[in-house]
Amino acid sequence: MNRDKEYPPWLKKLGVDFIQLRFFGMENNTDYYTGRKGAYRELLKSIDIMLDYGMVPRIQMFPFTTNIGDFIKLQDVFEGMRLDERCRKLNREFVCYFHLPTADGEAFHLEGIRINRQESVRLPDYFIQKTKQYFKSDNMENLWQTEAELLPELLAELKPFNDTPFFETLYVTGDFAVYPNISSQDPWWRLGNLKTDGVDVIMDNYINHKNLGLQMNYEIPVKYFAAKYGNPAGEKLFAGKDSILAKWWKLEGINHEKGVNAVRD
Repeated sequence: MNRDKEYPPWLKKLGVDFIQLRFFGMENNTDYYTGRKGAYRELLKSIDIMLDYGMVPRIQMFPFTTNIGDFIKLQDVFEGMRLDERCRKLNREFVCYFHLPTADGEAFHLEGIRINRQESVRLPDYFIQKTKQYFKSDNMENLWQTEAELLPELLAELKPFNDTPFFETLYVTGDFAVYPNISSQDPWWRLGNLKTDGVDVIMDNYINHKNLGLQMNYEIPVKYFAAKYGNPAGEKLFAGKDSILAKWWKLEGINHEKGVNAVRD
């Protein structure tokens, strides 16, 4: 949006009203977790540009133990930009909310800095209220639970996480590897390669759940993972059972690749 002057009016012409942006705190942390120097400043410029064209930002914020002190400063930045006021002039609300990452893909490596409830108290009330508003919840306890709080329900769950027959979207990488668009591009989710395996093999693997990822999603009871990997004293916060289950699936997949005590070995 910053580099192509034709892009914002083109988006508006298509009917785009909201654009989602991700902040990891202030400049140093946003640049670091985005993986690009200058990302934070580009995001702020993008907000001004989209508002000038009648589009409003929807801002997703990721709190960790390493950046939790940034958000009071980020609130000052947003208030200085008058985002509530400018969005209201467009007959929109300024939407921003905290998002606890799901522990799959590269986000799995951030589990060591996942916040607990005591740490979450340090988050600015302004953003907490915005988060509750976005998720239509009266309190954060309904949105974020500790592993210990989630575990009893998951230990009693006899069904797999997803008991619908198929997930209808597949993801194809630049080198023609195919994955179900459910989780990550880890090897236990791979269905095959369009060039070397062909469509028939890929669809057979998909329909008959011939990789561990699909088996975990569609066939193996949730209680298996809860009993094996759940921590009854876990204090870290998760945004629902699917978020923590992704962590357990990742651990199971790693063990499967290592040939260590994984399901169906």
